[in-house]
Amino acid sequence: MNVAKDVLQPASPTLPYTLIWVEQRATGQYHFQGLHPAWEEGLGQDLSHLQAVAVTCLESQTPQTQKFTWGNGGYSLEFTPLTAMVAVGLVMPVLGENGQESLLGQVTDDAPVLIWLADGQGQITYVNRQWTVLTGWPVEMALGAGWFALVHPEDRAAIQGVYGQAVREGIPYRADFRVRCADGNDLWLACTGHPRRNSQGQPVGLIGACVEITARKQAEQLTQQQGDYNRFLVNLSTEILASLEMEPVMGCAVEQLQALLGVDRVAIAPLQPDGSLVFVVEAVSDPEFTLLNTQIQDHSFGEHYLELYRQGRMQVMADVGAADLQPCHREFLAQFGVQANLVLPIRHRERLWGLLILHHCQCPRPWSQGEIQLAQQVANCLGLALHRGELYEQLAHQEARYRDIVEEQSELICRHDQNGRLTFVNPALCRYLGQPAARVLQCSPQELMLTAGEQPLGRGDGICGWVQWQAKTITNDRGEILEVQWVGRDVTTAHQVQERLQLMESVVVCANDGIVITQGQRVIYANPTFLAMTGYDLAEIQNLGLGELCGEKTDLTQWEYIQKSKKQGASIRTELVQYTKNNQDLWVELTVLSLSGSAAERDEWVWVYRDITSRKQMEARLLYDAFHDALTGLPNRNFLMDQLHQAHQRSLKQGGTAYAVLFADLDRFKLVNDSLGHTAGDQMLQEIARRLRRHVRPGDTLARLGGDEFVVLLEPVAGVTEAEAVAERLLQELLQPFGVDGQELVLGSSIGVCLNDDPDYSPADILRNADIAMYQVKLGGRCGVQVFAPGMHDRVLGQLEMETALRRGFSQQEFVLHYQPVVQLERGQIVGFEALVRWQRPGVGLVSPGVFIPVAEESGLIYPLSQWVLGTACQQLAQWRTLRPDLTLAVNVSGRLFRRVNELVSQISQTLHRCGLPPQALVLEVTEGVLMADPQTVGDALSQLRHQGVQVSIDDFGTGYSSLGRLQGLPVDCLKIDRSFIQQMTQGGELVRAIVALAVTLNKDVVAEGIETPQQLALLQSLTPLSKIYGQGYWFARPLSAAAATALLQQPQPWGKP
Repeated sequence: MNVAKDVLQPASPTLPYTLIWVEQRATGQYHFQGLHPAWEEGLGQDLSHLQAVAVTCLESQTPQTQKFTWGNGGYSLEFTPLTAMVAVGLVMPVLGENGQESLLGQVTDDAPVLIWLADGQGQITYVNRQWTVLTGWPVEMALGAGWFALVHPEDRAAIQGVYGQAVREGIPYRADFRVRCADGNDLWLACTGHPRRNSQGQPVGLIGACVEITARKQAEQLTQQQGDYNRFLVNLSTEILASLEMEPVMGCAVEQLQALLGVDRVAIAPLQPDGSLVFVVEAVSDPEFTLLNTQIQDHSFGEHYLELYRQGRMQVMADVGAADLQPCHREFLAQFGVQANLVLPIRHRERLWGLLILHHCQCPRPWSQGEIQLAQQVANCLGLALHRGELYEQLAHQEARYRDIVEEQSELICRHDQNGRLTFVNPALCRYLGQPAARVLQCSPQELMLTAGEQPLGRGDGICGWVQWQAKTITNDRGEILEVQWVGRDVTTAHQVQERLQLMESVVVCANDGIVITQGQRVIYANPTFLAMTGYDLAEIQNLGLGELCGEKTDLTQWEYIQKSKKQGASIRTELVQYTKNNQDLWVELTVLSLSGSAAERDEWVWVYRDITSRKQMEARLLYDAFHDALTGLPNRNFLMDQLHQAHQRSLKQGGTAYAVLFADLDRFKLVNDSLGHTAGDQMLQEIARRLRRHVRPGDTLARLGGDEFVVLLEPVAGVTEAEAVAERLLQELLQPFGVDGQELVLGSSIGVCLNDDPDYSPADILRNADIAMYQVKLGGRCGVQVFAPGMHDRVLGQLEMETALRRGFSQQEFVLHYQPVVQLERGQIVGFEALVRWQRPGVGLVSPGVFIPVAEESGLIYPLSQWVLGTACQQLAQWRTLRPDLTLAVNVSGRLFRRVNELVSQISQTLHRCGLPPQALVLEVTEGVLMADPQTVGDALSQLRHQGVQVSIDDFGTGYSSLGRLQGLPVDCLKIDRSFIQQMTQGGELVRAIVALAVTLNKDVVAEGIETPQQLALLQSLTPLSKIYGQGYWFARPLSAAAATALLQQPQPWGKP
């Protein structure tokens, strides 16, 4: 393109505006036109600089501006790229905005490109005459916003957006778009714009140029369209190659062709024998255009067109209304709404198979040559698909016939190439191997034992079969071996018969089992193993017969069953006791088999005797062990439950005959294991078993359930009195001293008794109830007998419910601590608190520890609960000691915690350290009962804590059984008098005075618990020395929350001695 060469003349240097045309030639050189020689001479060295600006504009495809001076004036050179190869430069004197516009037309009106100018609001203020040349519209149509009204609707929004951004931000602008010309055609323009600036450099509008690119755009669209056509044909060819069925191929063809050409209906209609057409596949732009499954036929004109289609001709109509058609044909197309029609024949095997039909129904539509060629190629592809489908059907039919022939064969057939790779296996071979063909084809010839002759080959059912193979080579025309075909015959049955004969022969001579052959009742053969097994010789057993082996323990019903089965010709397999010649028990596994074909003819039988005496003895021992305890030899739980069920059934049959269950658990047996070891514990359990055996009746059952639990089943029993008497005798026997490892030990026992006096009780219920009764003895202090009562079960269920609620309550933080003050009675001042745990149970309220602590101890929840109480109480004490540094806090310690002494001591030490408390601030309260139950263990633990500085107090003092001698040596700091003694002081306080005097003598403090009246307080304050006496009770305060206790500390305390 060299517009400047044909139109532009060198510009006069006197003109205020000059256009410069820059073009990059095919050689890569840049060609400048439009410069007057005077410009080139006057600019001098600046000329090369201005040319460099033009090159930069083309290479970067962005507008470039350069200011320079020529003569006495200032000029601005603005280069704008029009295409990738052409740019236009405008030389303008630096004038006012209006001055520029008035002079612009002098230069640009004759320019070969469309030049335009816009103000700061984006309104077009100037276009040159090229506007009218290109569009046919007058110049006035482009001014203002008129230009954009002529932009193609599909391009308008995008162009306005880009143009508006250029106006607002003063940036370059470039876009391609279509303009509707006066003749109704669309014109493609490539438009560029560049900001215009005033003398201060501020943008005041745009200046730009447009070049027509319609031919280029049409070429691009044609290239893209041809690419789409080619991709469609490739996809259709791929579908034909991938599918051997016509339906998906035809569906792909019509759907993609309809979408590609944008027509309203594309259909395929096969030709029927009667000359009609049926629309079997279609794709439509709207459901209203569907003709699917419609059959069409019109003899008035149809035969004429069918003949044309048979000749391979097509029908092309761009406008049905304007076409030269017979009225009946026009009417026929009109009933289907057709306004443009393209019909092509689909030929198969040189005959017309059907039609490919393209309809446009909304308006007339021209058919381009490219579209017609595309449709013709689609019709040809469909003909090819029909041919491939027919070949596939023929091949499938031949393969089906071959498959039927191969599958009906019973011989095993396979082929392999010269590399040993299997190429074919028939169904008979697959069935023999029990494997699918794909798996068999992976086998090697060696795996299939492909060697001529009889070869062993495993079958799918796990049997090692035999196959007789024969080989045949398959060659080509030149005699070269291509494959080897093997045909095998299954000879497994013949081999099995031979093996059986050999087996029978070896069995008769060398069998480890005893083998006898009889005819009728007569023994005609016995092998050496049988004779050695029984001790008889052949003559003796022939004379006596096999019935002589039966004896006292033989199950005669089994022997009769054997004889009966023989008469029926049936084989027999059983186990029974026989006897040797010296009358020893002989357990045998006996198999009796009829000799093939002789049962009805000669009554010949084979008797196989396998000696299983050792196995039976082992089974008896295992059975005994399964029902007996290995340590004591007593029956175990399984045996007991079996006997209990039998007793229960006898009771039901005999009208309620009574029986009873005694459940015994040794008291403190764990101490024996812990102190003397498990060996000593096992010796004691064995001795207990011997003692109990001596004191149960012969018909009773004594069992060990495990650990230190023993159960006695009394049957029959006269009633509960007799059962209690037996239990008492057993208890007294167990109270006798035991000698273990040179030491004499005395253990008690807790025994629960339950009778079957309720018909609703099952054997398991009775055993459970006896266990519950035993547990009540444990709760009552151990070493006793308790008969089960129905209420006990309810209490156990209640305890279980309480335990469940406790665990849930602990996890949901339902426990709280209350604090009751401890007052020094001489000064009347609070010196400490006792922490008391309470359970805020939902729906119940505060629950006393007397209710839930026993359950917590029994369930093990006492350990985490005690840890929480200690930690929470010590944290609260640390806060109070900021107000009263001398305060102490008493915490009750459960006896269960002393079972984990090391853990208890470590936990207390860590808690005090974590809370920053001195050990002297903590007082541990232990009941007298806990202390006396195991004085050694508890005393050692308290000594460790007291050595660390923790104070120790005996709670509920006076209610236990501690001796004065033992009390003197206990590691305690304080005696806490039980509230029951305080309540009786007004009737006589001698016992309280004695306890105080004892405490003073032992140099221990005293806490009087349960002070509730002024009289009780006055009597305690009359004792001496009053400095060692402390009080606690409702007279001072009930247990308080932490906040209420804090408030009480800050109040006056008027409780001192008057």
